[in-house]
Amino acid sequence: MKRGLRMLMPGTIILAGILTVVLLAKVLPARQETLPPSDPPPVNVEVLTVEPLPALPDRLRLHAVVEPNRIVNVAAEVSGQIGAYGPGIEEGKPVEAGAVILEIDKALLKAAVDRTQAELEFEEQDFLRMQELFEKGVSTQTELDRARTNLAVARAHRNTAREHLDRATIKAPISGTLNDLPQEIGQYVQPGDPVAQIVDIETAKVRVQVPEKDIRYLSLGDGVPVQVDPLGADVLVDGTITFIGELADPASRTTPVEVSVANQAGTFRSGQIVSVHLTRRVLQDAIMIPLAAVIPLEEGRVVYVVNAQNQAERREVTLGLMRGRHVQVLSGLAPGDRLIVNGHRFVGPGQSVSVTESRSPLTAPYQPADLSASRPE
Repeated sequence: MKRGLRMLMPGTIILAGILTVVLLAKVLPARQETLPPSDPPPVNVEVLTVEPLPALPDRLRLHAVVEPNRIVNVAAEVSGQIGAYGPGIEEGKPVEAGAVILEIDKALLKAAVDRTQAELEFEEQDFLRMQELFEKGVSTQTELDRARTNLAVARAHRNTAREHLDRATIKAPISGTLNDLPQEIGQYVQPGDPVAQIVDIETAKVRVQVPEKDIRYLSLGDGVPVQVDPLGADVLVDGTITFIGELADPASRTTPVEVSVANQAGTFRSGQIVSVHLTRRVLQDAIMIPLAAVIPLEEGRVVYVVNAQNQAERREVTLGLMRGRHVQVLSGLAPGDRLIVNGHRFVGPGQSVSVTESRSPLTAPYQPADLSASRPE
């Protein structure tokens, strides 16, 4: 019996080993085959081809105030009672230079002319008599000189009286709009009392304060578009710089500049707020890109372009002037570069991209029609 058990033991052990191997094969996970890593899918991006602008005006837009070309306060030069206004004289109406504004009563002034004329005639006769006596040796040189002086004084008095009579008729010294008639008919005025105010705004002055860093770009005679908004419709009028102040405001660090514009159509009114577009310079072959395409970093700014292998390439850029939602690139981009303007924040250097061309050309916002307002006929 024992002999038989000893013979069965080896078989039993072998069978147990086989079962153990089978069970372990089912329990333990199968050995997995290692696969090579796959490339990430390309990122969809939108690109614009960089094209330099042949000429880009660097404009500065500033608010300005319209002022009349001239304001003349007309005053009485002789005393007297206001007798009547000239024909067609009304406040708010246009008046031509030389037109009669009003008449001061002339009765006393005419009497003064008659008196001084009589005195002059007497002195003339007296001088002739004295001259005749001097020639006969009856009168002295002193008496003749006194008679000559009296004659000159009488003539001056007569001329003064005539001048006063003429100045009783007050005429418009300039053409313009009769803005104010402060005196009434029948009112007595003295020399120096204001009797009328005339405003000349056929040529308007647009006064603007220019920052001190920009004044160096301006010169007398430069053309300046002036933009006004009458009744909600922007209008552009061409103006000319006629004055540049020598002294800057120490508080605001600005310099006064005056732009003259023709105003026969009455587009501008005194005190009106308008905009002036000052051209500081014209940039040649400027590269402008959407500001949104620029990624700011702690140190500097970068953009992404697509290279020949359709991979994203990072470029450090230096920026210049801003114009609306676009910015000038001074360095870092070249004509022909394909700039990523959409999807650039989801790519990295060397990453494959799927390119779509943008439908908005870079040059669109910078055509010569930069000022889109209309110009009056």
